[in-house]
Amino acid sequence: METGPPIEHRPWMGEQYCLGIEGQRIAIVGHSHWRTIDEKDTDDYTQMVLNEVIRGARVRFFPYIRGYFGGISNDFWQHVMFFNLLPECLPEDMKDSEGTEVQVKRAKDRFDGLIANTMPPPQKILVFTRKGWSNIPWKQNEERKALGPDFPPFFVWGVHQAGASKAMVFGLRHPQGAKGRLLRVAVRTILDMPLVDC
Repeated sequence: METGPPIEHRPWMGEQYCLGIEGQRIAIVGHSHWRTIDEKDTDDYTQMVLNEVIRGARVRFFPYIRGYFGGISNDFWQHVMFFNLLPECLPEDMKDSEGTEVQVKRAKDRFDGLIANTMPPPQKILVFTRKGWSNIPWKQNEERKALGPDFPPFFVWGVHQAGASKAMVFGLRHPQGAKGRLLRVAVRTILDMPLVDC
């Protein structure tokens, strides 16, 4: 039996992505979509989910993220790029896993490819998942630092290069495992940071 090429979710690109938030091009990164056995995975899965969110669907994760940026309306999603680290849906019974070895390898290549090939590239990338953060393809010379003394030690950041593009990348908690106030303060801190090497 022949199979087609593997699914590769296209990232969401808001219509105002280039204007960004407070003049900064922002990418939001989650870990993965998951689906029931009856749902079909497609390359446009992320666009379908975000369009539902914009129309008012309460899909877990997304309303929290918007709120961390000041509770602005669903117009928020028109100002950012969004993608999950894993390039395809996980089945429902694997939704809490990191993914297969093959998916994680593809995720690392995907992360660098999206930074290198998005024009203009994101300047600040907020990774709202510790599972995702652990699979960012950091280079040996790329230092990671604490976000600051007011945050837990796993709130970290660094400058990552992919191709000719560089971006400030921030590791944060998934909304399910963090206090909302802490993440609101972290996002405010990130937005207030001057751009470095981007």
